[in-house]
Amino acid sequence: MNITLPKELSALLETETIELIDVRNKSEYDEVHIPLAKLIPLHLLPLKWKEIDTKKSIICICRSGGRSGQACTFLSTVGITASNFV
Repeated sequence: MNITLPKELSALLETETIELIDVRNKSEYDEVHIPLAKLIPLHLLPLKWKEIDTKKSIICICRSGGRSGQACTFLSTVGITASNFV
């Protein structure tokens, strides 16, 4: 599932427990990020995916949706369903 509007994300933050995964690199994250987002850069995701709380709804985010889409694809290969915020 793709989440496309900030209002949709805000509504999810208010109504359910989500795990927000920011897959940008650290310098991008340090520049600006959503406070609740956990940083797991895309290139480290194959090593760190077990740190994700799979009891929550998972949403991957990046700058434009490309890397977060790749993250969702990778997570599906390990049996985790994630939504892409584009």
